[in-house]
This record gives sequence, C-alpha cells and structure tokens, in this order.
Amino acid sequence: DTHNLYGITESIVTNAVQEELDNKRSFVLSRSTFPGSGAHVAHWTGDNAATWNDLRWSVPTILKFGLFGIPMVGADICGFSGASNMELCARWTALGSFYPFARNHNNLESPAQETYVWPEVATVGQKFIGMRYRLLPYIYTLGYHAHVDGLPIARPLLMEFPTDTATYGINHQFMLGNALLVTPVVNQGATSVTGYYPAGVWYNIFDYSKISSTGRSVTTTVTLYDMPVHIRGGTILAMHQAALTSTAARLTPFDILVALPATGSANGDLYLDDGETISNPSATIVKFAASAGTFTSTVEKNDYAGAHSSLVNKVIVLGVTSSPSSVSLGSISKYDSATQRLEISLSSVKQAIDTSFTITWK
Repeated sequence: DTHNLYGITESIVTNAVQEELDNKRSFVLSRSTFPGSGAHVAHWTGDNAATWNDLRWSVPTILKFGLFGIPMVGADICGFSGASNMELCARWTALGSFYPFARNHNNLESPAQETYVWPEVATVGQKFIGMRYRLLPYIYTLGYHAHVDGLPIARPLLMEFPTDTATYGINHQFMLGNALLVTPVVNQGATSVTGYYPAGVWYNIFDYSKISSTGRSVTTTVTLYDMPVHIRGGTILAMHQAALTSTAARLTPFDILVALPATGSANGDLYLDDGETISNPSATIVKFAASAGTFTSTVEKNDYAGAHSSLVNKVIVLGVTSSPSSVSLGSISKYDSATQRLEISLSSVKQAIDTSFTITWK
C-alpha cells in the first residue's frame, strides 16, 4: 500500500500551502489517503454506484475510515455512477445527512440527482438535511473531539458499548458521536427496519417517542420519509434553529436537548470558535449536566467573542415523568405527558450560551 504515500504527501503540501495563502483553515478532500491523512484532509470513499448494495456498504466503509484515524469521511450520496432513482436517492439522502462529510455527487454522464429532482426526495431532504443543519453545533463539537482526542465522528456501536457482545457484528447501524444512534433503511421497497438498541433509554430525535431497552432488536414501521434516529438517554447536545445555510444557522439561538436516562444523570458539551483560525483559536467550551429536576450549563472556557451574542432559546428535557408546576429560570412553555417532554423557554431572560446557569423544576 505504499503507493498511497503519494496521496498523503500531496495532502500535506496542499493543505499547508492553502492555509499559508488564505491564513485560515483549509478544507481539502482526497480519495488517496494513508494512516495520518486525517490530520490534514477529508476523505470520500471513491466512485461508488447508484445501487442499493453500495448504499449498504457505505456505512461499514465510513466506520472503518473513522477507526483508521480519518474522521471527516463520507460517500457520494445517491451514487456516483449510473442512474439513481427516487426511492434510492430518498433513502440515501436520509442516511447521508448523518455522514460526517455529506455530499450528493455524481459524474457528468449520469442523470441529474439533485435533491430537488424528485418532489419526494426534496421532502426527505427538508427533513433530514434540515436536521443536520440543526445538529451542526453537536457535529462541530464532535470534530473538536476528533482533533484533540482522536475519537471518530461516526462510530460502530461496539465502540460505545464494548461490553455488549451483540454489537460486535453490527455494521448497518452506527453512532454519530456518543449521543445519536442512526438506523438506516437500506433495502429497496422496505416498509420497516430492524435495529439493535443497547440497554438504556432511546428517544426518537424527531417525535421524541421512547424505546426502553435491555439490549434488544426493535422493528419500526417506516414510510419513504422515515429513518429512525435516536438520542441516547444520558446525553445532552446543543442544536441550532432551522436555517437554509450553515452560516445562517450559526446566527440562530440554541436549543439544548437533554435526554434523561431511566436513572442517573445526563452529560454533554459544546465547543465554539470562529471556524477559521488555524492554531490555538479563541474558543468557548460549555459542559452540560442534568439529573431529575436539575439542569446545569457550566462555562469552562470563554475566549471566543462570537459566543457573547449567542442566546439559549429553550431547554428541552426528555424523560420528565410528571408535569412540573414551576421552574427557577425562564418559563414552562410545554409539557407533553405522552412523550414525557418538558420544554423550558429562556427567550424572555436573554440567557447567553457563554454564561453559566442552572435550572431546577418541581
């Protein structure tokens, strides 16, 4: 495999020159990679085909490259060669929205496959690409941990659940970071999908419905517009509001999504910087913690000036078993007993993300 050394040396030079010329972080994409390439470039999995088989294989391929130390990786959504079709592209768009690197791409000889080509795919894109844009603070934080800790962004289940031997052979599902479990629909004509849910509580990120598992497979009915994505009980993540571009999303207030476990506490974090400074950027780091009746946001580092104007819109707490009558900060905007969801609005108090705060409810 030493022929791929040319790819990594070219990557190192290209990345270095681009950063020197622009004086900001580059984004270089390479198909030819080698161990160590992940520190310099992103990777795509090469010229795949518009087939269900290649859709299926995209998941284990991406997971392997994360384990190789190349965290920013993705496959050509809808397929590179051949004629894609509405159903395949819809399923691939949903899945690809949770690749670390998400791109719809094909060759000049193939028919158009942009998201807007089929109305059904456009609807799927609005839902899943829209959710990706909302999740950008979480995905960016995962990029930070990939940089400083070497953790993959997309992870096999066995990495998060090493003592659960049932996860060892799973290569069609994956974790996006430690919080999100993605269960893709990868078979033509499917009206249901079966996934394995490790022990714990899992909340659907779209409708907040809950799965309580002792470690079991669950079959979910799906339409063309569905793909199960669940947040893991015990985790917390920050989200933007809906927006049409990543730049616009960064200007919106934060929602903080808290997924309480059946017992114990939940934790998460948020990393913010300007997205461009090459080395030692001014950054803000926020740590989140929650347990029954309490949520705390603690600012551990606060050097990024851009965080000063970023507000928290609301805190959404999943797993609240009874309706509270009061909160210590902000106001109760909603409690849904069916999903055990408590929404606490902070819009009236102008709570900045870079200022520590605590909310209790009872």
